Amino acid sequence: MQIDKHQSGQSMTGLLSLNMVKSMTETLENLGHDVSVTYLSEGMNISDELTKINNAKLLIFQTPVYWMSTPSNLKKYFDDVYINAKGLLYKDDGRTNGGKYGSGYLSHSKYYILSTTWNAPEKAFERGAFFDGKSADDVFLNFHLAQKWVGMYPLKSFHLYDVFDSHFNYSKMEKDLNSHLLTQLSEIKK
Repeated sequence: MQIDKHQSGQSMTGLLSLNMVKSMTETLENLGHDVSVTYLSEGMNISDELTKINNAKLLIFQTPVYWMSTPSNLKKYFDDVYINAKGLLYKDDGRTNGGKYGSGYLSHSKYYILSTTWNAPEKAFERGAFFDGKSADDVFLNFHLAQKWVGMYPLKSFHLYDVFDSHFNYSKMEKDLNSHLLTQLSEIKK
Protein backbone atom coordinates (compact mmCIF):
# COMPACT_ATOMS: atom_id res chain seq x y z
CA MET A 1 0.00 0.00 0.00
CA GLN A 2 1.30 3.45 -0.83
CA ILE A 3 -0.09 6.73 0.36
CA ASP A 4 0.81 9.65 -1.86
CA LYS A 5 0.37 13.18 -0.68
CA HIS A 6 1.23 15.47 -3.51
CA GLN A 7 -0.13 18.93 -3.82
CA SER A 8 -0.13 21.48 -6.56
CA GLY A 9 0.71 25.07 -5.87
CA GLN A 10 2.38 28.03 -7.42
CA SER A 11 5.85 26.52 -7.34
CA MET A 12 4.86 22.87 -7.15
CA THR A 13 3.17 20.58 -9.61
CA GLY A 14 3.16 17.37 -7.58
CA LEU A 15 4.72 15.53 -10.50
CA LEU A 16 7.84 14.46 -8.61
CA SER A 17 5.86 12.67 -5.90
CA LEU A 18 3.53 11.17 -8.50
CA ASN A 19 6.47 9.90 -10.53
CA MET A 20 8.14 8.50 -7.43
CA VAL A 21 4.96 6.61 -6.55
CA LYS A 22 4.71 5.34 -10.13
CA SER A 23 8.32 4.14 -10.05
CA MET A 24 7.92 2.37 -6.69
CA THR A 25 4.63 0.83 -7.84
CA GLU A 26 6.24 -0.57 -10.99
CA THR A 27 9.18 -1.95 -9.00
CA LEU A 28 6.91 -3.64 -6.47
CA GLU A 29 4.55 -5.04 -9.10
CA ASN A 30 7.49 -6.37 -11.13
CA LEU A 31 8.52 -8.27 -8.00
CA GLY A 32 5.04 -9.81 -7.79
CA HIS A 33 3.63 -7.66 -4.99
CA ASP A 34 0.05 -6.42 -4.97
CA VAL A 35 0.07 -2.63 -4.70
CA SER A 36 -2.73 -0.34 -3.65
CA VAL A 37 -2.21 3.43 -3.88
CA THR A 38 -4.20 6.15 -2.16
CA TYR A 39 -3.96 9.57 -3.74
CA LEU A 40 -5.05 11.94 -1.00
CA SER A 41 -5.58 14.72 -3.53
CA GLU A 42 -8.49 12.62 -4.84
CA GLY A 43 -10.01 12.04 -1.41
CA MET A 44 -10.34 8.81 0.54
CA ASN A 45 -12.82 6.53 2.22
CA ILE A 46 -11.92 5.70 5.82
CA SER A 47 -13.33 2.18 5.67
CA ASP A 48 -11.39 1.45 2.47
CA GLU A 49 -8.22 2.81 4.05
CA LEU A 50 -8.62 0.60 7.11
CA THR A 51 -9.04 -2.42 4.83
CA LYS A 52 -5.95 -1.44 2.83
CA ILE A 53 -3.88 -1.00 6.00
CA ASN A 54 -5.16 -4.27 7.45
CA ASN A 55 -4.19 -6.14 4.27
CA ALA A 56 -0.79 -4.47 3.85
CA LYS A 57 2.54 -5.73 5.09
CA LEU A 58 4.34 -2.54 4.01
CA LEU A 59 3.08 1.03 3.84
CA ILE A 60 5.07 3.64 1.95
CA PHE A 61 4.30 7.26 2.68
CA GLN A 62 5.47 9.53 -0.14
CA THR A 63 5.21 13.20 0.75
CA PRO A 64 6.70 16.55 -0.05
CA VAL A 65 7.88 18.58 2.92
CA TYR A 66 5.99 21.81 3.55
CA TRP A 67 7.04 24.08 6.39
CA MET A 68 9.11 21.29 7.96
CA SER A 69 6.15 18.91 8.06
CA THR A 70 3.73 16.97 5.91
CA PRO A 71 0.99 18.74 3.97
CA SER A 72 -2.22 19.11 5.94
CA ASN A 73 -4.05 16.36 4.04
CA LEU A 74 -1.60 13.73 5.27
CA LYS A 75 -2.03 14.88 8.87
CA LYS A 76 -5.79 14.73 8.31
CA TYR A 77 -5.37 11.18 6.98
CA PHE A 78 -3.88 10.11 10.31
CA ASP A 79 -6.48 12.08 12.27
CA ASP A 80 -9.35 10.44 10.39
CA VAL A 81 -8.05 6.94 9.68
CA TYR A 82 -5.95 6.12 12.73
CA ILE A 83 -8.61 7.27 15.18
CA ASN A 84 -10.91 4.76 13.48
CA ALA A 85 -8.27 2.04 13.64
CA LYS A 86 -8.94 1.43 17.33
CA GLY A 87 -9.58 -2.28 17.69
CA LEU A 88 -7.74 -2.97 14.43
CA LEU A 89 -4.27 -1.49 14.98
CA TYR A 90 -4.40 -0.54 18.65
CA LYS A 91 -6.62 -1.27 21.66
CA ASP A 92 -5.85 1.73 23.87
CA ASP A 93 -2.94 3.92 24.94
CA GLY A 94 -1.23 0.96 26.59
CA ARG A 95 -1.66 1.89 30.23
CA THR A 96 -4.52 -0.53 30.79
CA ASN A 97 -3.51 -3.21 33.28
CA GLY A 98 -0.29 -1.35 34.20
CA GLY A 99 1.28 -1.12 30.75
CA LYS A 100 3.37 1.75 29.43
CA TYR A 101 1.97 4.68 27.49
CA GLY A 102 2.19 3.98 23.77
CA SER A 103 2.25 0.20 24.09
CA GLY A 104 -1.40 -0.48 23.25
CA TYR A 105 -0.83 -1.48 19.62
CA LEU A 106 -2.17 -4.77 18.33
CA SER A 107 0.01 -5.52 15.31
CA HIS A 108 3.69 -6.30 15.03
CA SER A 109 3.66 -7.40 11.43
CA LYS A 110 3.46 -4.14 9.48
CA TYR A 111 6.33 -2.05 8.22
CA TYR A 112 6.54 1.43 6.79
CA ILE A 113 8.89 3.60 4.78
CA LEU A 114 8.79 7.38 4.89
CA SER A 115 9.81 8.90 1.56
CA THR A 116 10.10 12.68 1.44
CA THR A 117 11.09 15.41 -0.98
CA TRP A 118 12.73 18.57 0.33
CA ASN A 119 13.60 21.92 -1.14
CA ALA A 120 16.30 22.08 1.55
CA PRO A 121 19.77 20.92 0.51
CA GLU A 122 21.27 18.05 2.46
CA LYS A 123 23.91 20.46 3.83
CA ALA A 124 21.12 22.29 5.70
CA PHE A 125 21.12 19.38 8.16
CA GLU A 126 24.76 19.82 9.16
CA ARG A 127 25.65 21.23 12.57
CA GLY A 128 25.56 25.02 12.43
CA ALA A 129 23.26 25.06 9.39
CA PHE A 130 19.48 25.56 9.43
CA PHE A 131 18.59 22.20 11.04
CA ASP A 132 21.71 22.33 13.24
CA GLY A 133 22.66 18.66 13.06
CA LYS A 134 19.12 17.27 13.18
CA SER A 135 18.27 14.64 10.59
CA ALA A 136 15.23 14.62 8.35
CA ASP A 137 13.87 11.82 10.52
CA ASP A 138 14.39 14.00 13.60
CA VAL A 139 12.22 16.66 11.94
CA PHE A 140 9.57 13.97 11.35
CA LEU A 141 9.56 12.60 14.91
CA ASN A 142 5.79 13.13 15.23
CA PHE A 143 5.22 11.13 12.05
CA HIS A 144 7.37 8.23 13.28
CA LEU A 145 5.68 8.24 16.69
CA ALA A 146 2.25 7.99 15.03
CA GLN A 147 3.41 4.84 13.23
CA LYS A 148 4.89 3.45 16.44
CA TRP A 149 1.56 4.10 18.19
CA VAL A 150 -0.18 1.72 15.78
CA GLY A 151 2.59 -0.89 16.01
CA MET A 152 4.41 -0.44 12.71
CA TYR A 153 8.10 -1.13 12.34
CA PRO A 154 10.14 1.58 10.61
CA LEU A 155 12.32 0.72 7.67
CA LYS A 156 14.96 3.22 6.59
CA SER A 157 13.48 6.44 5.26
CA PHE A 158 14.28 7.84 1.82
CA HIS A 159 14.84 11.59 1.77
CA LEU A 160 15.38 13.50 -1.44
CA TYR A 161 16.96 16.92 -1.00
CA ASP A 162 17.26 20.08 -3.09
CA VAL A 163 14.51 19.03 -5.50
CA PHE A 164 14.10 22.52 -6.96
CA ASP A 165 17.79 22.77 -7.86
CA SER A 166 18.41 23.16 -11.59
CA HIS A 167 20.93 20.30 -11.43
CA PHE A 168 18.42 17.82 -9.99
CA ASN A 169 19.01 14.47 -11.69
CA TYR A 170 15.73 12.58 -12.06
CA SER A 171 17.34 9.41 -13.48
CA LYS A 172 19.74 9.18 -10.55
CA MET A 173 16.90 9.77 -8.09
CA GLU A 174 14.81 7.00 -9.64
CA LYS A 175 17.76 4.58 -9.52
CA ASP A 176 18.54 5.52 -5.89
CA LEU A 177 14.87 5.27 -4.89
CA ASN A 178 14.40 1.81 -6.35
CA SER A 179 17.71 0.58 -4.93
CA HIS A 180 16.60 1.86 -1.52
CA LEU A 181 13.22 0.16 -1.88
CA LEU A 182 14.79 -3.20 -2.81
CA THR A 183 17.23 -2.98 0.11
CA GLN A 184 14.40 -2.21 2.55
CA LEU A 185 12.22 -5.03 1.22
CA SER A 186 15.01 -7.45 2.15
CA GLU A 187 14.73 -6.19 5.76
CA ILE A 188 11.12 -7.32 6.18
CA LYS A 189 10.73 -10.39 8.34
CA LYS A 190 8.91 -13.14 6.51
